[in-house]
Amino acid sequence: MTDEKFEEFWIKWSEEWYKSTIRLRGKDVSISKLCAIKQDYSKVLCRRYALIKSIVKDSYFRDTSKRLSRYKRAAVIAYAINGASPLLYYDETIENDLDSDFLKQRLAFFVAIGSILQDYPERDVQRLSQIQPLFDFSALGQRDITDGEDDFLESVYKDLFYAEIYENYNVLTMANVFGLLTERASLLANLEPVDNVNVN
Repeated sequence: MTDEKFEEFWIKWSEEWYKSTIRLRGKDVSISKLCAIKQDYSKVLCRRYALIKSIVKDSYFRDTSKRLSRYKRAAVIAYAINGASPLLYYDETIENDLDSDFLKQRLAFFVAIGSILQDYPERDVQRLSQIQPLFDFSALGQRDITDGEDDFLESVYKDLFYAEIYENYNVLTMANVFGLLTERASLLANLEPVDNVNVN
């Protein structure tokens, strides 16, 4: 992917995330009240993405000229964002705090999902998303009280948080999460992806 394409991709999905709200402690809170996205950060992320993608291909595949699957690509994007510092927090105490509401991890997951969505016809994605949410995270299982009551998304955010701390991010495992999510808990399972993907 060229730097220009990556910048276009990053701007689209990071801005969409930034304009949204998240549920925090029983309230809907605008993300724009919690943090800002650093200006011109796409170049840093593009370099990180290219480096991680190269390492993944060299480590796991015999033919490094092949494109990554949409799920591996999403995992690499999530890893690139998660290991970077794309956000400016309005409250500096939350940046490295477990109680930070996982803002960076939420961004990484959202943008990675965006990379998957770009593989499907935009008109069909918009049509389906007007009917109901594209993803049904509860379809992947109910919360387990003995597990600290984390739901699916909280578990993913926490996994990304600790993966960065312990430097043990596993692209293949996260790709499986994205695949399971898309194929078992998403309306995307009813759509055919387009051949000319926009991101890789």
